[in-house]
Amino acid sequence: MKFFENVNAGDTSTSPEYLITREEIIEMATKWDPQPIHIDEEHSKNGYFGDIIACTAHLFSILSRLNHLIPDDEKIKLVAGLGFGEGKIHRPVLPDTKLHMVMEITEARPSNSNPGWGIISTDHKLYTQDGDLAFSMTSTAIAEKKSAE
Repeated sequence: MKFFENVNAGDTSTSPEYLITREEIIEMATKWDPQPIHIDEEHSKNGYFGDIIACTAHLFSILSRLNHLIPDDEKIKLVAGLGFGEGKIHRPVLPDTKLHMVMEITEARPSNSNPGWGIISTDHKLYTQDGDLAFSMTSTAIAEKKSAE
């Protein structure tokens, strides 16, 4: 894993692919976002997208999981997340879509309150197997320094 000192703005990491299934879309949305466009196949077949689509909470969860599946030598030794922002759905995600995440460091700065920490800002993007951007968001987290200043 990388400590804060080994992270630079512009660094990127790519996750493996993840297949989102019809059953998973329905199960997730039934519990957390039971709108017809996510759980009712008959309704959705005649709707705007021609099928059910994954809900935003599901896409966020997949992105979070894929963040943990990036190669070990690219992972950053994080202390805790500080927040998320600018979440955006760029296109509907249908069943049997393969997704992968690309994460880019946009800022890395020392913490003002703790000499053993750094603050890292990132852009996260979920792409389909066709290379289309499906979902994006930003995040900020605390990263551990190898040694305090």
